Amino acid sequence: MPEEQDDGIVKDTIIDELLEKYSKSRDELETDLADITKLKDHLQSLFPDDINFRNKYVMEEKIKSSTSFYSTILSIRQEINKSISNEIDIRRKLSIKSDDTTGGVDIRKLAEEVENINKEKQS
Repeated sequence: MPEEQDDGIVKDTIIDELLEKYSKSRDELETDLADITKLKDHLQSLFPDDINFRNKYVMEEKIKSSTSFYSTILSIRQEINKSISNEIDIRRKLSIKSDDTTGGVDIRKLAEEVENINKEKQS
């Protein structure tokens, strides 16, 4: 049994480290998102806002860069959301496993037993 306890402790520490990495990764993504937003705003101020023949090329480049920045920002936000979702799933699965190992009640088995008792009473 000590091996199982040690193995469980090792698994718990590994899972805690992974969850911490998720959190750090999310923090870094949020920092990158802020940096990209600042860069986008700075770049937007460099390009002219009016369209004339001479500025047509510059305006096209402004549109391309804006599109690229927005798609980058969107992909970073999606990655943050996916990271949060994964972390929630991991925590939910861990809480279910800890309930099972501590003698928690299995609701499905309990529901089946209640249905069987009700069927026996009806018979």
